[in-house]
Amino acid sequence: EIVVIRYTLPLALLTVYMTLALWTARRPGNIPTSLGIIAGGGLCFISAGFSEMYVVFQSTFLTLCLLMALTLAPGYARRSYALAFGVGWLATLCSLTIQLISPGVARRAASYADETMYRSLSALVSETMQRLLDYIDSPQVVLGFVMLMAVGLLVMLVKYKPPASLSSSEPAALSRLSLWFGLMFQLLWLPWLWGRDGGGAMAVILNFAAVLSFAVLLWQRRRINARLRKHDRGRLIVYNAVALVFVCAALFATARQNLLHHTTSHYLYTSLLVLGGMIIWQLSSLLSTAAARRFGLLALFSYAAAVVCAAAVAAVSLYGIGFVPLRLLPSSAFLLTASGLIWGAYIGYALKHCGHYGQAWIRFLKPASAVIALTIGIGIALGQIRLIPDFQLYAREWDARHQAIIAMRDSGQRDIEVSPLTFDLTEYVGLGSTLSQFPTNGCARDYYDVDSIVVRDS
Repeated sequence: EIVVIRYTLPLALLTVYMTLALWTARRPGNIPTSLGIIAGGGLCFISAGFSEMYVVFQSTFLTLCLLMALTLAPGYARRSYALAFGVGWLATLCSLTIQLISPGVARRAASYADETMYRSLSALVSETMQRLLDYIDSPQVVLGFVMLMAVGLLVMLVKYKPPASLSSSEPAALSRLSLWFGLMFQLLWLPWLWGRDGGGAMAVILNFAAVLSFAVLLWQRRRINARLRKHDRGRLIVYNAVALVFVCAALFATARQNLLHHTTSHYLYTSLLVLGGMIIWQLSSLLSTAAARRFGLLALFSYAAAVVCAAAVAAVSLYGIGFVPLRLLPSSAFLLTASGLIWGAYIGYALKHCGHYGQAWIRFLKPASAVIALTIGIGIALGQIRLIPDFQLYAREWDARHQAIIAMRDSGQRDIEVSPLTFDLTEYVGLGSTLSQFPTNGCARDYYDVDSIVVRDS
């Protein structure tokens, strides 16, 4: 219950705040808007105070939102968005300051003095990157990303009614910036793939092929652009949107593949993510309106912000306590999966603006996205339902253990030994075995007023 309150309830409050901030930013200059901004600041202050590590996530996220508002919002709305996010950001910083000067936080940090801290910059960056790669391509996170992408795609295809077809005097062309970014990304992987813990021949071959492909595309870019000018813009939008759908399907397949070397898996997943970002950038250049391009940048920002927030939480945790407890990661998972909603909506938005070329794909993707969303959602629900008997067993055994400890203490025993639990909920939610920590952290000893509590070997 404490884990749910401290690490998931703040996400619900943050969602309410984001809804309120977007609503007030679109209605500037009246009393309800002012009250809404004040209420949003109060929500941020309250949610940031639930835990020391959650405030790291929220302050990072709202900093990125404020930067996005100052750079991506249209001129007439920039001030409203900046004010809405700025108040929440200041309220979060106030909560962070209070926590930093709180003596309880210092005492809690001191309790981890025996852990291995990552205090050198090189070790901290290396370990943060490793933890980040292990987390962003975990099957559960990718499953949520794909499910919400299907939901966003379905909603946009069903509900969105586009204005007249987009027209532009700019010729269609390959984006030089995205091609250079893809090439540099592949080159950055070279030392890692050739290192001692590289992914083997498969990863090296794929990396070499990707580097060669991007180099050829940059070399032949002018010739390719000359041919692209002969194609209808709507058809090119369809090609890119459908390619993005297949990239997301490949992301799902890669994350579910357990036979790959972990370095190869990380390389494939991140390469597919970068390829998806490149396609979104290319789509934004084909969709000629400023609003369409801002939508594309928002899609790119959403996933990048999720990755930055996850990295910030991991880095602070590694620096402060030497490890990253799993209970700290729901906030990052929330953003990573929510970005799928924006990616799916952007795919649907693009298909709706490609004229008659996209009608066949729209007719196919409507039922397909509904089936994907329902299948994944039902699968997740059934997986959680199957755990109910385990949770009930845990509750019964924990109550029995509680009574047994009190009985042994009352009989005069100071060193308590208990049987292991059949199902340990604290291990399942990433808290670590509660009783295995009791002899060192003293919480249970103080609570039960005994000298030690240990778990009997099974």
